[in-house]
Amino acid sequence: MRKHIIHQLILASFIMVCNGLSAANHHDEVFKYIHAKDTIKARNELMVWEKEEPKSADLYATWFNYYYWVGEKEFIGTTTDLPEGIDDYMTLTDSTGATSGYVYSITTYCKDSIDTAFRMIDKGISYNPKRLDLHFGRIHVMLQLANEQKVSSCGDSTTTPWPEKPTANDVTDYLCKLIDTKDHNNWLWKNDQKIDDSEDVFYESMQSYFAELISLGDMDAAERLVDKLLTKKQTLKFRNDKGYLMAMKKDYNKAVDWFIAIHKDYPDDETVIANIASCYEKKGDTKKAIKYYEKLAKSGDEERKAMAEESIKELKKKKK
Repeated sequence: MRKHIIHQLILASFIMVCNGLSAANHHDEVFKYIHAKDTIKARNELMVWEKEEPKSADLYATWFNYYYWVGEKEFIGTTTDLPEGIDDYMTLTDSTGATSGYVYSITTYCKDSIDTAFRMIDKGISYNPKRLDLHFGRIHVMLQLANEQKVSSCGDSTTTPWPEKPTANDVTDYLCKLIDTKDHNNWLWKNDQKIDDSEDVFYESMQSYFAELISLGDMDAAERLVDKLLTKKQTLKFRNDKGYLMAMKKDYNKAVDWFIAIHKDYPDDETVIANIASCYEKKGDTKKAIKYYEKLAKSGDEERKAMAEESIKELKKKKK
């Protein structure tokens, strides 16, 4: 289980193996109706399931997916000037072959449905606080919505700003509360199965979330997360993350001291050596930068070795 769980940061019930034949049948029926876009039958099936198993983690994971599905709307937009950040689009041309506009998809979310989805998953978590897949499902959607800028009325293609949408800071708040949970050795996954080495899995997952917060561009939220993690685990990865944030702030003096302290504890870690070399280079300390790039040039990784050798070559040119 441990090998794959960290990469399963997707909605919980899509990866669910239900407890019991009844739950499995209900789950399959709900998603059959969802695929058929029959909201009424899907909801009715969920209500029958809820009467049978009112505290089932898998039931609430499916309710969560149901309301998320109901709330997500996709529309087609056209424009003469392509909006910033749109990667998937079709170009329109006129009779002369010149570009006349663009067609692209717009994803919006019905606030009422998304709010209900969160209420459902929170209710499921209240009954099943050790089901890590429920927490991960919630966080996944929070991160997805943090990337979105618009919300619509249900069934309405008109979009408006969504000031209440989850933010990167909301994600960090939720993660920090999870980190403060006393026991990380007894997390459960789908089918109420105990996760092997669940504490390790939990903290490795936090590293993945740190990377996602960085991708959102919210360095403050990422730093709050890594600071909380460092109060619990002084691991190489979390310490390296903290140094990375220092370097991103261009505080190279503090960053290089931080990385050197890590290097004393992990003298063979090449990522740390590369970070030290890079910080010295950005500080303008060519001599020390070359010293650490020379360490890196002994790497068994050919790509890393070539990068270090090229850096040494360029730095020596600057010294002349």
